[in-house]
Amino acid sequence: MEKINDNINRFLPYGESLRAILQHPSIKDPERRYLLRMKGVFVNSTDEESTFPILTTSLLSPAEFEFLKEKLQAKEDREKTITRTLDWESNKTLISAIPNNFNIQ
Repeated sequence: MEKINDNINRFLPYGESLRAILQHPSIKDPERRYLLRMKGVFVNSTDEESTFPILTTSLLSPAEFEFLKEKLQAKEDREKTITRTLDWESNKTLISAIPNNFNIQ
């Protein structure tokens, strides 16, 4: 992925450099199918064996490449959060238990 980030704004990828981007975990079958539709190519099967040869042997338009970059960015920018419920065992409310000078940041 590091090599992808180094060159992502310098050129439109094709061949093996495009394959590296298409194999990124955030680029799945629906994204590859959408790219093919943007090119006017419709295939029965959207698995990697069907879509990779078509995509890697064709050139991407700037709009198609922007679509790929947005998908890569969206995956990297998403923060992971975990929510859970904790039992509160006190006579005080949670708000009253927090001191006034508590630094939230």
